[in-house]
Amino acid sequence: MPEPVYSPIVAGAIVSPRQLNRWLDKNPISKLTRAQTYVTLPAFSVSKTWLGYSEILAVFNLSANRNFSFNSVNRPVNPDYMLCVMWLEDGVTHRYALWQDIGEVIWFDCPLYTNQIIKSNFRFEIWSTNPSATQATALLLYTSVQQSYDYMFVDDVPLATTGAISTVFQSPNMNLPFVFQSVPITN
Repeated sequence: MPEPVYSPIVAGAIVSPRQLNRWLDKNPISKLTRAQTYVTLPAFSVSKTWLGYSEILAVFNLSANRNFSFNSVNRPVNPDYMLCVMWLEDGVTHRYALWQDIGEVIWFDCPLYTNQIIKSNFRFEIWSTNPSATQATALLLYTSVQQSYDYMFVDDVPLATTGAISTVFQSPNMNLPFVFQSVPITN
């Protein structure tokens, strides 16, 4: 996020973190804007034989300290995969595509994400649109959770911790809708 414009600090003034619950500010500025939080989709590269339909190539399991929603989703230029966010709630799977119409072939309804509340334990799913999927740089997705300090004293921070990429989807207990496994990729 760009840093807001500050008024000049008066000489001899006491500089202390500005909490947004203070209504008498020592050095008022035009607009206090809170620092934000984000979720990171790490860089990756996975491949699999294209079977003519989309399937999950890899997942990233994430854990946040609270529920949230994404403020906006900036789709990378020419993505070669469909990105979904998924979580379980009371045994029901919730899955939303963060972008669509890039050549995916899916046989079920996967609605586009429109600010739904995402539960604290969730995962990113990488769905194939061709034999390989690549994200060259990490992708930051800003969330609805804001910090209590403004940009003068803190920076944006990650809301969730990202697990290792997982490409193994076999489970001894086939009754589970999905399994959180973290298996490092070896070439």
